[in-house]
Amino acid sequence: TAVATFACLSTTAAQANLLINGGFEIPNVTYQAIGIGGEPSGFGWMVTTSNIEAESNAFFGTAFAYEGTHSIDLVGTGFGGGISQTITTVAGTLYRLSFADHGVGNTTSMAVSVTDGVGTLASTSITQIGSANATWQTDSLTFVASGSFTTISFLDTGGVAGNGLHLDAVDVSAVPEPFSLMLLGVGVVGLVAAKRRRVARSHA
Repeated sequence: TAVATFACLSTTAAQANLLINGGFEIPNVTYQAIGIGGEPSGFGWMVTTSNIEAESNAFFGTAFAYEGTHSIDLVGTGFGGGISQTITTVAGTLYRLSFADHGVGNTTSMAVSVTDGVGTLASTSITQIGSANATWQTDSLTFVASGSFTTISFLDTGGVAGNGLHLDAVDVSAVPEPFSLMLLGVGVVGLVAAKRRRVARSHA
């Protein structure tokens, strides 16, 4: 029982997404172009450059999103669309940023960065070779927070109007520290053992 409880606590800690609307299920629309300052309520992200497109499975006429029913195209009616979101973090804590991306029709690319307002904590560049049979791929990177706030940014660097890189399932979660989790597990085992001893004494 203690082992099962420990595993459950570990899984919960690993799955706590710090982002708002990481799956882009808001807005619940078939299609909507979103520009700077035009972000709908609950969207969670700030459009930083040009505009993007929120799209649903219904827009494509078939299941398209990596998860759920919606995703975004980083290029809307212009070029080089971008989004960012600032989250609350704990300095010195290790986090993992993961996301799914998809190229449609043509080769597309984007820059991914994690910053603290002073410098870059982590970054990567993603390229999708466009084709009619392109599929979602998943990518991730880790970073150590330097302060109370960290900004996650995605910027299209190679798409064309209406055919940028699609993004879905963006997640930022703290990476559990093995030693801390070990202590938590030992604590759970200790509590269970102590309870059993109390029960045994009460029946003696």
